[in-house]
Amino acid sequence: MKDNIESIIIKKDFLYDGSQLSTNWTSLQTENPNSIICFFGPCDVKKEFMVDLEDLKNNCLIRSDNMVHFIIKIKGFLFPHIIFTQRLFISIIKEVIFELLSINLKRVGDDLYLDGKKLNISVATTSTDKTYGLIHTAVNITSSGTPDDINTISLDEIDILPDLFRDKVLEKFKIEWNDIFYSSKKVKHV
Repeated sequence: MKDNIESIIIKKDFLYDGSQLSTNWTSLQTENPNSIICFFGPCDVKKEFMVDLEDLKNNCLIRSDNMVHFIIKIKGFLFPHIIFTQRLFISIIKEVIFELLSINLKRVGDDLYLDGKKLNISVATTSTDKTYGLIHTAVNITSSGTPDDINTISLDEIDILPDLFRDKVLEKFKIEWNDIFYSSKKVKHV
C-alpha cells in the first residue's frame, strides 16, 4: 500500500449527488490510490446513489444549497478501518473548528453538533470489490436548502471562511495520516 495521501482541491463548484462516491469518479481526479478530494457546491443525494441503507429505508433527504465536500479514497483497508478513518476525520474537523473559534462541538458517531444543530453529513463504504474504502463528509457552508426536519448550523453562521476551513482540515488530515504511517514504521514487531 502506498503510504502517502494526496490532497486535491477542485476549484470549480458543482453538485454532489452521490455518484462521486465511487472509485471511477475518484480515479478520474487522481491515479494515487490514497487521496482526499475537496470541492464546494450544493448537495442533493439521489436515491440510486444513496449508500446508507437506513437513510434509504427512511426516505431521508440529504441536501444543502452549499457545502464543503471531502471525498476520501483509501486502498487496502478493511471496512472497520474505513470507519476508524471516518471518525478520525470527523474528530479533525471538530479540532479545526475549536482551534479557529474555541467552539466545542459535540461529536456523535460521524455527526457534529453545536447546541443540537447538525453541521455535517458523512458516510463510509467500500468499493464493490472491497479494494478501496470511500468516505464522503460534507460540512454546511449555509443552512439554506437543508431538510426541514433537521435543525442545522453552518460555517457561515459561526463565521468561519470555507476556504480557510478547507485548507486547515486538509493540512491536519495529511499531517495525521503521514504521522500514523511514520509511527507504524519506527517500532519493531513483538
